[in-house]
Amino acid sequence: MNKLIWLSAAVFVMSACSMGGFKPAPDAEAGWRLTNFNELYPGLASATLSQYSKEEKRKQLDAFFKKRYDDFRGCNYDPIGGGSKIADACLRRKGWYQTGYDLYPENKQYEWPRTEN
Repeated sequence: MNKLIWLSAAVFVMSACSMGGFKPAPDAEAGWRLTNFNELYPGLASATLSQYSKEEKRKQLDAFFKKRYDDFRGCNYDPIGGGSKIADACLRRKGWYQTGYDLYPENKQYEWPRTEN
């Protein structure tokens, strides 16, 4: 009887967990890049540039994360679940572009620099 309990518990645990382990939730913010990143934050663009001090690099990094936070929250973009078509268009207007799979390719018209047809 004791072996049956342990066996059923082991089967339950193995069926509840995947063999790949526990995976974190996908990060919807990870696929977005800033169009003019190199111009706005030159100290972060290349790891070999030693012309910028550590304090300047830290300030630029803080400014980048603040801009990303403000832009994504300003457009009501959920960092885990992603955003709607309107939030996607709002981010593209602010200078962000999507890498990888593009859920709303029709919003590319809002990307910067704009190409007029």
